[in-house]
Amino acid sequence: MSRIAVLAALAALTTAVTACSSSGGGGSPSTPAGPSATASSTATSTATRTATRTATATETRTAERSSTADAGPARCLEKQLRATVDPRHLPGNGTSTAPGRDRNGVLVDLENKSSTTCTLFGYPGAAIEDGDGTQVQQAKRTLRGPLGGLPSSRTAPGTVTLQPGEFAAALVEGHSTYQHGAAQAGCKGPRHPRILVTPPDTETAVPFTVGWPQCFTFEVHPVQKLASPPK
Repeated sequence: MSRIAVLAALAALTTAVTACSSSGGGGSPSTPAGPSATASSTATSTATRTATRTATATETRTAERSSTADAGPARCLEKQLRATVDPRHLPGNGTSTAPGRDRNGVLVDLENKSSTTCTLFGYPGAAIEDGDGTQVQQAKRTLRGPLGGLPSSRTAPGTVTLQPGEFAAALVEGHSTYQHGAAQAGCKGPRHPRILVTPPDTETAVPFTVGWPQCFTFEVHPVQKLASPPK
């Protein structure tokens, strides 16, 4: 074989080997991830978890504050209230005569004596005591009566918000079951000396002297906000 032929064969063999090296295994081998790539991935994952926890905690605190704000003032506690008889209500210490019946009424004022705004709702408890301190009658709860109560447009009690120093009031009224003019004859005998009034959502009754006839039946109306304090 001539020298030229040998050189040509070597050139062809070199070209084939080069082609196989270029196409074999689908291209150049991938470079393995180094320390920089691993650290970057870890930092990103940690930052994501931290951001998620922070956002969740912030949303929870915001929701709690919003829920507390929406709830508004709490109900008035017993220690926040002072109960007294309103001197302005009816002449003669609460004695009044309505057409066809003898009626008495007492307006009980409830003052927020605390430094915190609170609310009242519904009816106070009202009971009648006899001479030896025994409760003989519970007042019936009604929206209104001949002497007062809620306006005719109201169909249910409402929440009364009392800021420090403000007043609410509830009317307790009693009436004779005898027709007017016959009341004195039918109501002779001992009188009920006291009524016991318990503000809404409390347990301690406050006594008030009334001296109402035993023939009376009684009712109590819901608490309402007083436009002006008693004097």
